[in-house]
Amino acid sequence: MDTSLAAFESCQHASLTASPWTVPVTFCLAVTVLLSYLFPFLVSKPPPTNRRLKRRLTTTGLTTLLTETDTNLSILFSITVLDKIVSKETLVAQLRSRLEPAFFVRFRSRVVGRDFCLVEDFDVADHITVHQLDTSQDVHEYAETLNNVPLDMAMPLWKLHMVHVNDQTFLLWRLHHCLGDGQSMSMFFLKVCDNGYAVLEKLATHALAPPKKPSDGRRHHTSIWRSTSIQCIHVLETVGLVLWSIALYMRKIVCMMCIAESSQYFKQPGHTTKRLSYSLALTVTDTKALGKHMAASINDVMLSCVAGALKHMLPETDRRHPRMFLRAAIPINMRSVYDPFLTTSNAFSSLLIDLPV
Repeated sequence: MDTSLAAFESCQHASLTASPWTVPVTFCLAVTVLLSYLFPFLVSKPPPTNRRLKRRLTTTGLTTLLTETDTNLSILFSITVLDKIVSKETLVAQLRSRLEPAFFVRFRSRVVGRDFCLVEDFDVADHITVHQLDTSQDVHEYAETLNNVPLDMAMPLWKLHMVHVNDQTFLLWRLHHCLGDGQSMSMFFLKVCDNGYAVLEKLATHALAPPKKPSDGRRHHTSIWRSTSIQCIHVLETVGLVLWSIALYMRKIVCMMCIAESSQYFKQPGHTTKRLSYSLALTVTDTKALGKHMAASINDVMLSCVAGALKHMLPETDRRHPRMFLRAAIPINMRSVYDPFLTTSNAFSSLLIDLPV
């Protein structure tokens, strides 16, 4: 499997012409992504200290609702396995005490138009159901039946299904994307778990220590010049990176307009029935070790695995040449490392890459 994730676009593929709709669709997509990122900063206001009953949907959150189709719902699906039997009453009591802070306000609000409206009589128990498996059904098959079922718009857009199998409790979470992105859901699970806050406190200890103050005037004078020089270098580096990024994106947009994908096998019409799959073969420890050995990041290793898996899924008739690629978009967290993360939200963008298959 090729572990290189560099996008390969060759002039010799220029003969592959894209659809006549490629140019306007690509332009609209680029403008939409830019506006979705800038709009919250242009219209954002400091949150009031009093309790609000209504909150405006962000542009990205609204997009996850407007772009839904019957075959592609914007619902995040996750499975949690507990190594013991937990009753619904116990789980309700656990979540009821955790979902009260402001961080979970979207989980206690329903969507009305373009707003999150707080549900005054919100009850966690209304969102938790217990399912008894049939003799011919397992947890995985039951999860597949839930994956593309719409959520009730009259309630906050999340649902939790409990399944008891032997001595284990399976929690099937269905969370709408408008509540938050992947990073928000990671924080959500940390805050609802018993040991989650210990993990968050451990992460907070890695914050950078404040710079030491100079002890006399001479050191202060030297520190000013040094600080100014560092800031100038930082500004120049930032400007250089911005210009380089603009050049790369312009090149990528031109390639998208002029070079068609090598295969349309994965662009077939969707279906309301979904298949779920997962693998425990590759652990985080193995991924880090492999990335360190190959001087690659964790994302590089994981994307290489995805590219290799897609290559094996392609039919033999599609494997025309060794330079085939599939165009994909991967989410990128746009939050600052100093973001206090006061509530769940959608603060992500997408990076277009060409996966070599």
